[in-house]
Amino acid sequence: MVSTGTRSGVRGNRTRKVVMVVGQEALHELGEKVRSAKKTAPTRPHPGAPDSAPALKLLAPGAGPVDRARDLVTGRGRQPKGREEG
Repeated sequence: MVSTGTRSGVRGNRTRKVVMVVGQEALHELGEKVRSAKKTAPTRPHPGAPDSAPALKLLAPGAGPVDRARDLVTGRGRQPKGREEG
């Protein structure tokens, strides 16, 4: 089932067209890939990161876990006290 997402339905129409062209299974696979990438992606910008492909392949996989460790220690991304969802 596809959600329209907006009051006007314009986005819903586009979504239905994409599902018809690409297929539901392909979209589920893409969604899984995106969720998987988010688990390892950096959570902070790294403007000093190298631009060359070999250096990126070597260094990029470590940026996400290092960022997550830093976020855990500093409390970044946590709800402020008294604002927990319930």
